[in-house]
Amino acid sequence: MEILTDLVTMNQKWQSKLSFKVFAILFVMAFITNVTISNYQQTSNTALAATTPKYTVYVSGSTYYATSSTGSVITSSSSFANVMNTINSKLVSGDLVLIQNGLYYVTATIQITKSGVTISGSGSTILQATTCLNSLSVRILELSGSNNILTNIIFDANFNKCISPVVIIAGSYNTVQGCTFKNAIQYCLQAWEALNFNIIGNSFNKAQYAIATGGTSAYYCINGLISGNTIVDARDCGIKLKWAKNIVVTGNIIDTAYLTWTTSGSGSTTTGSVGIRFYMADGPLVGITVSNNQIYDSKKVKQTYGVVVDVDAQKISSSLTITNNKITNCYTGVLSKWINVVIKGNSISSSRNKGVDIWSTATANQIITNTLSADSIAISISSTGCIVSGNIICN
Repeated sequence: MEILTDLVTMNQKWQSKLSFKVFAILFVMAFITNVTISNYQQTSNTALAATTPKYTVYVSGSTYYATSSTGSVITSSSSFANVMNTINSKLVSGDLVLIQNGLYYVTATIQITKSGVTISGSGSTILQATTCLNSLSVRILELSGSNNILTNIIFDANFNKCISPVVIIAGSYNTVQGCTFKNAIQYCLQAWEALNFNIIGNSFNKAQYAIATGGTSAYYCINGLISGNTIVDARDCGIKLKWAKNIVVTGNIIDTAYLTWTTSGSGSTTTGSVGIRFYMADGPLVGITVSNNQIYDSKKVKQTYGVVVDVDAQKISSSLTITNNKITNCYTGVLSKWINVVIKGNSISSSRNKGVDIWSTATANQIITNTLSADSIAISISSTGCIVSGNIICN
């Protein structure tokens, strides 16, 4: 009993110490989530009212505890997912769940299904996958409902082959901000049939795809902001876009160099990847703006691409814009395979093959007012009906 009392006292001290930090995160969200950029519009998130934890979660030995705001233990278990899912059943709009620093082993999917809540770590809160969670395409956490915030948590997939994506964001007006994702065999963070979502200021290290959208012909991802994220060591691409409408991808920093890693996390630099990919082979895209991103190849590996626009198998993608990005040291800066793509105002430098490469399938592209330098060809066009105007070539 004395040990438990000490834990509760420590829990209350953590609440006091971290209250200002959590408030600061939510205060920033008040401004970020009330923005209008191009086709994208997001409104305020009702979870912003939460600044004092309603529930606090901590680990002691092999047992996980959750306490109420009064310090009373409301549930405990040897399963962290059981504790979190019990809390989920009790949540109401405005609640904040604070997970204290520590290593939390995840053996089942955590479901956050309520609305208007915040799930926050404490700076060194690590949720790590351990055993194979029954089958492929299970997650560490699923965020659904509406007006929820997931923030300040480190998600470690631990190279678990059963975890994909590590976190899925669905529902409407949900936000993932300030989290760290690492060691994913496939997807780290995927927005699936999500409406008015924010993926802001997260960091990603080691994955096949760091960030992705997804859906079906009936339910796209609609109105999303992917901004301020940092991505390294993604072996296929940093940001993969499919089945989406009215998405803005802006202010992200992506290193396309892929440090080849195995399930043990080791390897050597042998290949490359794509910074941002319009992957319409899986699902079409409408109203996508990729702007003001920094994409570079730190290792100068052979096959790296800044931005790739694939062919749309369903022939309905439109309003695709790539503008004001800074792309450096990639094998090819921008590769377009689809029609009516606008490539405007980008700085594409030190391309080791081509600055802009327009394939024969990519008719009526606009390549306007870009600044380019390339070892081979600054602008290569194999299609018809393209507009090429005002570009500056600095070979």
